[in-house]
Amino acid sequence: MTTMTSNTNQPPIPKQTNPTHTLSAFKDYLQQDAEPLPSQWEQRTFGRILPKGLIGQFADEILCYWFGTHTNPQDNDYGHDGNKWFRPSQDVDQEIKTRFLEHLHLADAGTLDILKQTPHGVLALIILFDQFPRHIFRGTAKMFAYDTQALALAQQLIDQDLCHILAPAERMFVYFVLEHIEDVTLARQASLLLATLMNETQGPQKKSFVKAFRAANKHVDLLEQFGQYPYRNPLLGRTSTPAEEQYIKHTKSRFARSVKSPTQEHTETQTTESTTDEDHTNETRVQKLKLLFLHSFRQNARLMRARTKKMRKQLADIADIVYANAPLPYSPKGDIKEAVYAAFGRLRDTEHQRIWWNADEGNTQYEGVDVSLAYIEQMCKQHGPFDGIIGFSQGGALTGLVAAMEPEKALGLQFVVCISGFPSRSAQHDELLQPNSISLPSLHVVGQNDLLVDPDRTFALAHCFQTPQIIEHSGGHFVPDKWPLDEIKTFMKGFCKPYIDPAQRTLPQHADLKQKVDWFDESNAPLDILTQWYTPQQLAACQTLFKDGETSEVETLQTEDRLSIALAHKTQDTTQSLALLTAFVALGLDKVDVLLRHLAELEAWELINQWAGQLATWREQQEHTNWHTSFALIHEAIVDVYVQQIQEDRARLTTLIENEDGEYASEWPTSCATHAPRVKGALDRKTELARDIAKKLNPLHEGRQEGLQEGEDPQAYTKQICYRLYRKWIMELRNALAQLSLHYSDNQLHLRRKFNKQRNHERLHLLDEPISSAILHPEPEPVLPRPLKEFSPLFSWLANEEKPEKMEQFERGTCLPDGRLDLCKQVVGPQGIEPLLDAMDKNKYMTRLLLGNNIVGDDGAKAIADYIKSGRSVLDIWYIAGNRFTAKGLKWITEALSQDTQVRHLWLKRNPLGPDSGPLLRDLLTHNQTLEVLDVLNCGLLNDGVIEVAKGLSSNRSLRHIYLCANGVKASGAKAVADAITTSELTTLYISCNRLGDEGVRYLAEGLKHNTSIERLGLASNRISSKGARALVDALHEHPNLLHLDLGFMRGTDALGESGNVLGDEGAETIAELIASHPTLRSVDLLHNDISQRGLNALRDALRQNPRLLKLRFTQFSKAHNELVREEIKARIEQNRAMTPSLEDIEKRTLQPEYINEIYSVYRTA
Repeated sequence: MTTMTSNTNQPPIPKQTNPTHTLSAFKDYLQQDAEPLPSQWEQRTFGRILPKGLIGQFADEILCYWFGTHTNPQDNDYGHDGNKWFRPSQDVDQEIKTRFLEHLHLADAGTLDILKQTPHGVLALIILFDQFPRHIFRGTAKMFAYDTQALALAQQLIDQDLCHILAPAERMFVYFVLEHIEDVTLARQASLLLATLMNETQGPQKKSFVKAFRAANKHVDLLEQFGQYPYRNPLLGRTSTPAEEQYIKHTKSRFARSVKSPTQEHTETQTTESTTDEDHTNETRVQKLKLLFLHSFRQNARLMRARTKKMRKQLADIADIVYANAPLPYSPKGDIKEAVYAAFGRLRDTEHQRIWWNADEGNTQYEGVDVSLAYIEQMCKQHGPFDGIIGFSQGGALTGLVAAMEPEKALGLQFVVCISGFPSRSAQHDELLQPNSISLPSLHVVGQNDLLVDPDRTFALAHCFQTPQIIEHSGGHFVPDKWPLDEIKTFMKGFCKPYIDPAQRTLPQHADLKQKVDWFDESNAPLDILTQWYTPQQLAACQTLFKDGETSEVETLQTEDRLSIALAHKTQDTTQSLALLTAFVALGLDKVDVLLRHLAELEAWELINQWAGQLATWREQQEHTNWHTSFALIHEAIVDVYVQQIQEDRARLTTLIENEDGEYASEWPTSCATHAPRVKGALDRKTELARDIAKKLNPLHEGRQEGLQEGEDPQAYTKQICYRLYRKWIMELRNALAQLSLHYSDNQLHLRRKFNKQRNHERLHLLDEPISSAILHPEPEPVLPRPLKEFSPLFSWLANEEKPEKMEQFERGTCLPDGRLDLCKQVVGPQGIEPLLDAMDKNKYMTRLLLGNNIVGDDGAKAIADYIKSGRSVLDIWYIAGNRFTAKGLKWITEALSQDTQVRHLWLKRNPLGPDSGPLLRDLLTHNQTLEVLDVLNCGLLNDGVIEVAKGLSSNRSLRHIYLCANGVKASGAKAVADAITTSELTTLYISCNRLGDEGVRYLAEGLKHNTSIERLGLASNRISSKGARALVDALHEHPNLLHLDLGFMRGTDALGESGNVLGDEGAETIAELIASHPTLRSVDLLHNDISQRGLNALRDALRQNPRLLKLRFTQFSKAHNELVREEIKARIEQNRAMTPSLEDIEKRTLQPEYINEIYSVYRTA
C-alpha cells in the first residue's frame, strides 16, 4: 500500500467539478453484473473499489489508517480499534492532524468529489468530515464544523441502500453521523440502524455494536430532554440551563467528555482519583484456588461466565474459575416438548441449552444424572484437581450429590458452595442425602424471594451437611449482583494457602512430539511453531494435537475426522487453521469431500472460506507448485459442499412455514447462507467462489436465454440470471436465518424483552419494519406435478360412480366414506385439474375436495370456477390451499361463488393472492350468504386487503369462521375487523402472526364489547404487551360465549419474519384475572410470552378458583419454572378435566370443531 501524507511532493490536484460524481454508476455496476470492473475504478486494500489515481490513494490511506490493515473489516473476527476511535489521546490527535489536515481542506474545497462515485469513496469522505475534525480540532467549536457535509454523504448511502456494500464496522461510522447532528429524528434513526447492525452481527464485533447502540440511545435521551447536546454548550458559546449545568458537571459518558482536550480531561481525572488501592498493597498474596462452576438448568458455560462477571472480578485475587458445560443438551419432555413442537416443529434450537439431567413428569426420575456425575469426575481428573465446586440451581443440586460421593470418589475437593441449590428428589439418591450425612465443608446461599427454588428447599440441602454455613440475601433466583460475594470470598479464603512463586516452566531439551504438543497447549504458542518442528504427516498422526476437552471420543476418530473437529473446536486462529490445511493437503485428497462435509455439519463456514482464500493466494504466489492439482480439487469440493448445503437449506426453509395441512418441519436451515460468499464480494473477486457456486446451482443452458436481446452474448446473459438467482436465494435464507439460528430462543428472548422495554418510537418502528417475502409472496411447499398416468386408477374409480364403503387408497389420492376426496400434496398440476374435474363429474358421492398443495395455477382456478358455475358440482367444501392462485385466478372463483348456494367452505391459505384480492373477497362476502368458512391465512393480502375483507364481513350473515393470519395486518386493519365483528355472527376469528400491537388489540377489544358470538379468538404472535392484554381482558370479562383465547406463539412465526407477544408477568397476572372469573372459558394459550415465575404463580392462583379450564399452555422460551408450581397447574387441569361432564364434546367444540375434521387429510405427516 502506498501511503500519501500531507507533505507529499505530488503535483497539486485540480478541483473536481463534474456534477456526475454520484453513486448511480456504481448502482448500475451492481445491478448489471458488469465485468470486469469499469476502467475508472480499481480495487485497493481488502478489495475496496475506489477511483483510480492519486485521489483514490488518498481515500485508501484514510480507510487503512482508520480501520487498519491487519484484519479485513469484513471478517467476523475483525477487532475494533477502540483506543483510536473512542478514547481521547494527544498522540492520536496530533498524528491525524499531521497526516490528514490537508486532505480535509482538499475535501472541503470539493477537490475530492470524485470519491462520491463509490460507497468506499463516500465512506472515506465521511471519516474525513465527521471523525477527523473531532481529533484535529478537539476542544474547539470547529470539531462540529463539517457535520452537515458528513450528513449529506451518510444519507446518500442510506437512502440508496448501499450500506450493505460496507463492512459492519464501516457501516457503524456512517450511522454515527446521524447521531452527531442535534436532531432527535436523526438520532432515533441512528439508534434503529445500530440496533439492526447489532442484531445481525455475531462474534467479537457484536460487543462494540452493543455499546454503540446504547450510546445512541443516550444521545436520543439527551435530545428528548434538552433539545441539544449540553456538553457542546461551552464550545459553541451557548448558555446552559441549570439542568444542563448539572448534566455537564456530573456526566460520565465518554462521548460527552470526549469534546474536551486530553490535557483537560487528565487534569480533571487526577483531582477525583481515589487512593483506596493502597489498602490492597499490604494484603498477603495467596496461592489461587481452582474452582469448578456448574451452571443451572438450560444454561451453558458461556452464558454463566458472562453473567457472573462480578463474581469473577471479586474472587480474581484468590481463585480461578473453570466453567463446565453440562454434557446433556436440553431435550423437552411431556407438555414442554409438545409446546416447542407446536411453535417450531423441531427441537434443534435447544442444543445450546445444557442440563445436568432431565426429570420425568413427576420429578422423581433423573434421566442422565449418572452421565453428569461421571463427567464431573472426569473433569476433576483431567482438568483438576479442583479445590472446590460452585453450583447454581440445578448445578447446586448436582454439587450436593458430588459432595455426598466425595469419600468414595476422592476427587480432592476441600469445599462446595451451593447457590439456590436443592436436594435431589430421585429415590436413587435418598441414601446419599440423609440429614447431617455429608462431611465436606459447605456454604449455602439462599434467596429470600426466590420463586423458582423455594428457600425451604435450599435449607433442606444445607441440612444434609454436617457443618453448613448459610447466607441469605434479599434477591430472587438468578440475581448474581445480589449474591453475598464478600461472605463467599471470606468463606473461600479459609482454604487458601500462601503464594509460592513457581519456577518458570521450560520445554525439555530433547522433548518428543507429545511433550511439545502438551507444552504448546499450556503455553498458548502458535501452531506454526509445530510446523517448523514436524512435517504435516507427523502432525496429522499425533492424536494429542486433536484432543478436545468437550469431545471424549475424538481419539477414536480417523485422521480426517480429528482434523475437522480440531478446526471447529480447538481454535479460530488463522495460523493454526492454515497449518492444519497444509497438513491435510499434504496427506492427500481422497477424502477431501468427507472433511468438508464434517466442517459443513459443524457449520464451520468461516474456515471453509478461509481455506478457499488461502488456496487462491498460494496459486497466485506460485507457491507449493506441486500441489496445483490439489488446489483445484479442493476448490471444486468447496463449491460442491456449498451447493449441497444451499439446496438442502432451501428445501428446509420452505417447510418451516406451516403447510396447508399442518405438517411440521423436521430440520432447519444451517448458517451456510450467512457465510456464503457474495458475487463480486472480496472473497469472490479473489477466488470466483460465489460465481462458481451460482453456476453450479443454476447450470447455464439454452433454456435460460428467454429475453435475450439481439447482439447480446448468450453466455454472459445466462450468467447474469444465475448470479441473480444466487443472490435471491442467499438473501432469502439470510433473512430467515436472522431468526432461525441455533440460538434463536436466546435471540427471541432478547428481542422480546427489548420490545417490552422499547421507547414508544422504537416500538412503533418495529411494527412498521419491512414485511418479509414470506408474507408478501407466499409459496406452497416445493413439489413437482406428477404424471397423469399415476392418477388413472383414481379417475377410473370416480368415473364408475363408485361409493366408498371404507377408505379407498390409490397410487395417487384417497377416497373416504364421509365424502372426502383427499389429494393433498399429490400434485395433479395444471395439466391434471380438468381430467380430475371431468372424473368427479360422474361421481356424486365425493362432496369434499382436498386439493392442497397441488400447484394448479390460475388456469386451474378458471377450471374450478367453470366447474362450479356449470351446476354439475356436488362439492360443498373446496380446500384449495397452496395452488399458486393470484388475484387473476381468484377473480374467476369469486365470480362463480357470488350467487352460489352450495359451497360452505373455501380454504385458500398460502396462495399469493396479494392486496388486489381484497376487493374480490369483499364482494364475495357481500353477495354470498351461504359461505361458512373463509381461510386466507398467509395469502399476501396485507393491511389494505384485509380492510376490504372486513368491509364484506360486516354485511355477511352466514360466515362463522375466518382466518386472517400472517397477512401483515396492522392496527388500522384491526380496527376494520373490530367494526365488522360488532354486526357479524362469527364464532371463530383467527388473526394471529400479524402486527396488531397494543393499539390494534385495543380496537379489537372495543369491537368485542359489542359481540356475543365469538367462541374462539386467535391473537398469537402479534407483538402485544401487557397493555394490550389489559384492554382485551376488560372487554372479555362479560363475554358470554368465549371458549378459547390464544395469545401464544403461532408456529411458523419465525420463518415468516414476525415476532411473538410479550405479555410478561404483568400480562400473565391480567390474564389470570380472566381465568379466575370467566364463566365459559375452557382453553388459554400463553406459549412463549416472557412469563417468569411471578406470572406463573398468578396463573396457578387463578386455577385454584376455576374448575372449568381444561387446557393452559404456559411454556416459555429459556424460562425455567418452579417444578412444584408446574406440577400443581397440571394437576389442577387434570382435576378439572376429570370433573367435567361430556368432556370429549366440550373439547371438540373448543379446539377441534367439526368444520376442522371435515378437511382432515390422511397425508398429513405430523
